[in-house]
Amino acid sequence: MSGAFHWIKVRLVCYATEREDILRDVMSTLLPQGELNITRTEGHHGNPMTVLEMELTKSREFKTLFQVLGEEIISDIRGDLDRRVDEDCTLYFRLDKQDAVKGQYNIVTHGDVISVAAKAVAHPARKEIAMANLDKFFQGCCDHHN
Repeated sequence: MSGAFHWIKVRLVCYATEREDILRDVMSTLLPQGELNITRTEGHHGNPMTVLEMELTKSREFKTLFQVLGEEIISDIRGDLDRRVDEDCTLYFRLDKQDAVKGQYNIVTHGDVISVAAKAVAHPARKEIAMANLDKFFQGCCDHHN
């Protein structure tokens, strides 16, 4: 199903105590077609950090991401669209970074995460229309994933 998103941005922060190569692998497993952007920066107290980001813009990339995440994540998102979609038609959710290292994906609310922001297609741009389009997209992911 095309036309569900304008873009999806996936971001994680690799702290000095974490292995960047492992987190790069997490990103490439989650987003096999994406191009990884790496930004080196410093935290509030001068500690080195690396930001790993990908932006997806193609419908096949959108589908692949949610197929990798699996039906349980899709179901969790679908069941909570009203809280996860803002008035600008952007869907937000966070995945546990440490679970993702183990190949498991869980939606969480704490801070050590892989952040996902996805701009939903909606004409006109209204939250209700975005939610309906997303629900339809996710239904298609589940139907074709089996």
